[in-house]
Amino acid sequence: MTRVSDAIKHKSALTKEEWREYTKTVWSIANVSHGAHPAVFPLEIPHRLIKLFSFHGETILDPFAGVGTTARAGIPLGRRVVCVDQSRRYVNIIKKECARVHNGHEILEQSRLWQLQKQSWQRSELWRVPCRDSTRV
Repeated sequence: MTRVSDAIKHKSALTKEEWREYTKTVWSIANVSHGAHPAVFPLEIPHRLIKLFSFHGETILDPFAGVGTTARAGIPLGRRVVCVDQSRRYVNIIKKECARVHNGHEILEQSRLWQLQKQSWQRSELWRVPCRDSTRV
C-alpha cells in the first residue's frame, strides 16, 4: 500500500460541517429522477461517499454506471472515474453529461476525459466486466 502525501490528504479533507453531516446515522437527501433511466440516485450520495472513502487523484469504479451520477460526483472532486454499463444508450448519456464536467482546475474536453478513463481501464484486468454487450466508458 502506498503512503498518501500530506498534500493529497489536504486536497481530500472534509470540513467540520461536512464531517458532521456525512457521518450522521440517517441522511436526509431529496430523491431525483431522470427521464432516460428508471433507477437513478441523488448526486449527493456518491459525492459524500467519494469524499469520505477516497483521496484526491484516486480512481473510482462504477460497474453499473447507468446515466453516470457517480462520474458527475467524482470528477469535480479530482477523482478519476471509470464507468461501465452494458447499455450503449446510457453510455452515450454519460458521455454527453460528463463532456465538460469541471475537474479540479481544468475543464476536460470529451475526448480527453474518455481517453483518461480508457487508460485507467486498461491498467487493471480486474475491471474488465465479462458481459457480451458491455460498453466501456
